[in-house]
Amino acid sequence: MESNKHQINLPKSEFEMLIKAYEHRLWKHIKPIQRFETGIELQSYKEDNGCWTCESVKFKNRMDDHNYRVSLSTPDCLTNIPYTRKFRNSSVYREWYLTEIRHSYNEIYARIMQLAQTIGYDYNHLVGQLNFTELEQASMDYYLEQNARPPVTQEGKFLPNFHD
Repeated sequence: MESNKHQINLPKSEFEMLIKAYEHRLWKHIKPIQRFETGIELQSYKEDNGCWTCESVKFKNRMDDHNYRVSLSTPDCLTNIPYTRKFRNSSVYREWYLTEIRHSYNEIYARIMQLAQTIGYDYNHLVGQLNFTELEQASMDYYLEQNARPPVTQEGKFLPNFHD
């Protein structure tokens, strides 16, 4: 007789409740991952051209917030881990934190898949949720186009901007 000591004997409704709780945690990771990957934050209102208003993410401010939480020994709000490492370079912080929140996202996603397979729950609605919508992508493209630096000559001088 084979016994599986890791088998969970819960009713289907309890599994569904667990899955919904994990899905809620998963949704909280999407915008931060997108912000840290692109360096652009989409605002909650539209411009006259129909695109969302965008803003550059100020990673130095985020890094300072992280360093403050480290000094207080409080856990991070997304990963729920009390980190001990402080940063001086916002680019290094950005890459490190992106790795941390992606790892947390992947762990939660794996738990959802494991629970969903146990009860036959359809989790296809979670596939591709980190992708941007067409409007979000168009908004970011427009923002990047409007805020691009002009080309530089070999002498280090900016060429005139003919778009204005």
